[in-house]
Amino acid sequence: MLKSLFQFLNRDLTGRSWEREIAHDYFTNLVYFGNKDRKRAYWEAEVPAATGPTFVAYLQSGPEGPSPADEQFCRELATKAPDLCERCASLVSRAAGRSVTGSLLRLESIEVPENGDITKPWEATFDLNDQLFVVRMQHGEPTAVVREGDAG
Repeated sequence: MLKSLFQFLNRDLTGRSWEREIAHDYFTNLVYFGNKDRKRAYWEAEVPAATGPTFVAYLQSGPEGPSPADEQFCRELATKAPDLCERCASLVSRAAGRSVTGSLLRLESIEVPENGDITKPWEATFDLNDQLFVVRMQHGEPTAVVREGDAG
């Protein structure tokens, strides 16, 4: 709560960052977190999953909004979320120190790769019993995992 208050006051007092919400045909709750330093600006959107709960997508698109490639990446991932959970389960299992199946994982969020290109690096965050695991993806395959709160 204090962190949120500090961020709110810092944003308003400095004028370096701002928020803007827009309507979109696919994404829900699409918000742009602008920043004078464009590298720090991003979009946050809820993605309607084909099965299961929605998940959050973080997109590095400019102020004009998510690109068609970003949207396509999210659409495809939304239909394959259970498969992604299965493919990441063995890495999460090692980090959790116990056996984990994909059905136990809930996709929380993704960082959409540059230009929606699955061959570029990106991350997927999973919830396992209120513990978050960030899986690093390369060429669409899981390569590393960090349990939130661990040095990584």
